[in-house]
Amino acid sequence: MTDAAPGHDAGRGETLLRWGRRSSAILDTGMSSLGNLALSVFAARTLSLPEFGLMSATLLGGLVLVGLSRALFGDPLILRHSADAPQDHRAAVADATSAALLTGLLVAPAVFGILFGVLLVAGASAATAAALAGVLGGGTVLLVAQELQRAIAYGTGRPVNACANSTAWTLGLLALLAAAHAGVWPLTPAGLLAAWVVATVPGTAIGMLLNGVAPRLAGLRPWFGRHPRLTRQLLVDFGLTQVTAEASFLLISMLAGAGQAGLLRKAQIPLAPVNVITNGLISVTQPGLVRRVAAGHRAAQIARLAHRLGAVIAGFALALGLGVALLPPSVVAVLVGEDWGQARVLVPLLAVYAALGALTACQGVALRALGRLGDQIRLRLLFVPVIVAIVALGALNGALGAATGLAVTMVLIACGWGWLLVRACRAEQAAAVNEPEGALRVG
Repeated sequence: MTDAAPGHDAGRGETLLRWGRRSSAILDTGMSSLGNLALSVFAARTLSLPEFGLMSATLLGGLVLVGLSRALFGDPLILRHSADAPQDHRAAVADATSAALLTGLLVAPAVFGILFGVLLVAGASAATAAALAGVLGGGTVLLVAQELQRAIAYGTGRPVNACANSTAWTLGLLALLAAAHAGVWPLTPAGLLAAWVVATVPGTAIGMLLNGVAPRLAGLRPWFGRHPRLTRQLLVDFGLTQVTAEASFLLISMLAGAGQAGLLRKAQIPLAPVNVITNGLISVTQPGLVRRVAAGHRAAQIARLAHRLGAVIAGFALALGLGVALLPPSVVAVLVGEDWGQARVLVPLLAVYAALGALTACQGVALRALGRLGDQIRLRLLFVPVIVAIVALGALNGALGAATGLAVTMVLIACGWGWLLVRACRAEQAAAVNEPEGALRVG
């Protein structure tokens, strides 16, 4: 028997390595989701309803902070420096680390003040509002540092480092929740939120150790002076995305009622694996596409790869939705409660919504890798009022109408991003045609 060809073995090894990285990214996202889910379930079972509402609102504020830090530091690092030479990448990481830590320290008082006022308006006592706002304000720098370490890991093609980071955070959180259950840790809204924040410390430490990063405070200008335009674009894109998402469900709650909005949320719970897989694959795909563009891959190749990946995740979402819809109601009711019989009819539409969401996410990272973020923002500005109007009209017909509206909005976005990718491919072809004969092509 002859040995396999070396090229065949190398190709197979490269494929296994690529899927190993993707699996690490999915596990990383899954561990983060597991920690947040465990905190929410534990708080829901141990706190009073008003206390749970206040803690949940503060936790949402923390997640928004993480998203903002990603737009300011993580995404620019990945989009602009994933293909850098090692020495240049280390310099960019050092500047990003300094700016992230210093920004976290500077905005902490503002986080405290804004959240304190919001919680007072929401009905919290001054003591509770101060405790929750103090925990999140004081923990801002920790949340920013933890998220940056994950971005550094993905930008260097080592998602296993990000997975180790998230695993340490989740295990630390579970340990602190167990301590709260045993009476060793404060079993209060602020105490549980503090567990979520403090648990970032071992994760961040492990991330810095694996990434070879040391904490430093050397100013803001070296980082923000690198790519001010990209940072502004990412912040605007993040804001528009959040406004659209939050406004959609706020409108559904206002127009369809809290009960109908609750049915939507329940119908989405069994589809949560789609979000975990999508977020995990996107995290590892974004820097990979950036490196491919830097290596000279054409826009058509990038678009084709993104659509293939999106189609795979979309297929999984549709299959999962069909499986959940066909399960006996009593089985799923164990997870989501007795209202599953009403929520079940929403699953097919929400599965389509999740499938198209996965596709648009893959299209989005392809557009970013091709430097088309500005086009996305301009089109999203046109989409926002249309999306809000569609969701509002759907919500007037209850949860079923709202689910239909959400699916329709995702069709709109998928068509829009697809059109932008076609434009990118045509622009590249036109540039190639107009290139002077014999000119040196730079990849």
